[in-house]
Amino acid sequence: MIRTAWAQALKRAGITRRIRPYYLRHAFATEALAAGADIRTMAELMGHADVTMILRHYQHVLDRQKKAAVEAVPDVPICAQENVPKQ
Repeated sequence: MIRTAWAQALKRAGITRRIRPYYLRHAFATEALAAGADIRTMAELMGHADVTMILRHYQHVLDRQKKAAVEAVPDVPICAQENVPKQ
């Protein structure tokens, strides 16, 4: 019954690749943590006794997080302009 409902939902959504309901669990955890959700709360919501499982299996780093981390670094001049050799 669940399998049929899942297959019908994928078909209605136009999704042709194989997606298991379990993938939604990973997506939920990854997106919630990336949005700043408390890791302990996430562990409880997902039924884990501690945060270890969340950190090990669900804390994926998204490209937008990598970009934000790089952009958070302030511009630092490598050398003073007067020390640059003139050509």
